[in-house]
Amino acid sequence: MYTHGSGRRTITWLNKVVLAHSGRQLTGLRSIWDDKTGRAFNEKEWSGALAYLNKVLRNACFRYIQFNILHRVYLAPQVLNKIFPGLDASCPRCCYPTASFWHMLWECQEIIPFWREVLIILANISGRPQLDGIVVCLLGMFPRPKKFCTVWRFFDLAILLAKRAITMRWKSHTSPEASQWKLEVIRWATRESNALKLEERRSVRKRQVSHIWDELLNKITKYGEVVTDSN
Repeated sequence: MYTHGSGRRTITWLNKVVLAHSGRQLTGLRSIWDDKTGRAFNEKEWSGALAYLNKVLRNACFRYIQFNILHRVYLAPQVLNKIFPGLDASCPRCCYPTASFWHMLWECQEIIPFWREVLIILANISGRPQLDGIVVCLLGMFPRPKKFCTVWRFFDLAILLAKRAITMRWKSHTSPEASQWKLEVIRWATRESNALKLEERRSVRKRQVSHIWDELLNKITKYGEVVTDSN
């Protein structure tokens, strides 16, 4: 039976073993992302991608989605076909013969228009240049300023919801719709805005940022609305 002290030492030792094993795995994972994105991530960039898992918003489900994407947990038809040769390796949406993880999440011809519309909407409501690329959308590595920026937190939520929409239709023959994604952004951003307001009321020193969320919410709600002449 361990005493309190020996128990702590044992836990520390086990933690070191796990971290050492994880470090080797993450090195291989980093190489995979290097090859796919065509860039060599430096230590700071890769550490930022890993840390992003623990920084994205409040919802643990969103963190879980990002973890699964970073570690390529979602099994694509190509992988399932290797495990079970009788299964179809083609994409259920566009019928591409070998649907890899990257194809299902990013390269499918039925998914590309969805991503394009998502990024156009975000560029228009924020007044910032349109974001693009697998590094931004899949890894969450935005060109962020050094200081905290509420707009980027809104982008975090919106991009994660786009990935959530795709993963929820992973085996579907249809691709997600930007209009449905927009409704989900409004729903979840409203919750985040309410949480921010509650925190601001509790602490006078808390930076007042909820109004920025409200502005972005108002813009995305009105985006695409057709103004009709009442006369």
